[in-house]
Amino acid sequence: MRLLEFAGPVRTLLTLLIAAFALSSCASNDGWATGINKLNVGYGTKAGDVIDLKPNYAALMNYNKMTKPALLGLRSKSVAAHPELVEGTYAPSPGVFQFEGKASWYSMKGYIFRNMNAKPLDGPSRESAYYGNPFMLVVPEFYGANLSFDRLRFPDNDSFTKVYPLLWPPTSIKIFPKEKREEITYDLMAYFNFAKSVMDKTWKIPDINFDLIGYNAEDFGYHYLYIDAAESKNLGKMPPKVLKIDQAILVKSKDTCAQDCNDSYSPDELKHFNVTRLPAKCHMLLWNKLPVSHLVPCDFQVDLIFN
Repeated sequence: MRLLEFAGPVRTLLTLLIAAFALSSCASNDGWATGINKLNVGYGTKAGDVIDLKPNYAALMNYNKMTKPALLGLRSKSVAAHPELVEGTYAPSPGVFQFEGKASWYSMKGYIFRNMNAKPLDGPSRESAYYGNPFMLVVPEFYGANLSFDRLRFPDNDSFTKVYPLLWPPTSIKIFPKEKREEITYDLMAYFNFAKSVMDKTWKIPDINFDLIGYNAEDFGYHYLYIDAAESKNLGKMPPKVLKIDQAILVKSKDTCAQDCNDSYSPDELKHFNVTRLPAKCHMLLWNKLPVSHLVPCDFQVDLIFN
């Protein structure tokens, strides 16, 4: 009888311990303990069928020497512009935004022309194009390969950097909340024609290169990405596996500014893409947790459309 009386409390204690362990594991794996957020998307969302977003041009600014609270405030304000897209209370994810306050930031100009000795801190900060547009979950950061310009028109690097586009914004950004899908469209032929007009005639469409910037997706809990070859077209690079996004903004001193400064880190798998011809499309599947294969239903989709 005593054994039976003792067994009940033991079972209860074991149940409580297992539940506590499971909760701690979920918090650790899902990242909620570090402030990761969640989009208000899916069948039950009360958001509209389609939400048209506009790039936040006011967000293109120089972050040099700004305090961390001020920068986190900018992020929260950008998210607050579309409260219908956020489930619960938003807080910038500490694991994604590890930058230091009152530091220098790598500029858009410095990044694009990093092989041309452009001043790395001048002008709008590189991250302001993405950090200031939080609902553009995965975006291309364009840069030209084989940059070559007419020395008669542009006698030095600096004169060329003043006319070459530092940023080519999308023509359309649409989120379909119930479908858990985003569609971002670029007029890449216009970009090509503009860029070619300030370079020599050897520049070709495959010289349009881009990296994928996905820390906005990570901030909303999407940690894994797969580029679906069946739904994509005319891309020069097609990774064969599900990739961990693993991007963050932190202080870097290698392959970046001449001095330590805040800049985003990206794994090599998300760098050095290009378009082989137009039109092109990059169809990406996103997951919160690592799927056993890319055939597992995704948690969100992003389409980059290049016309």
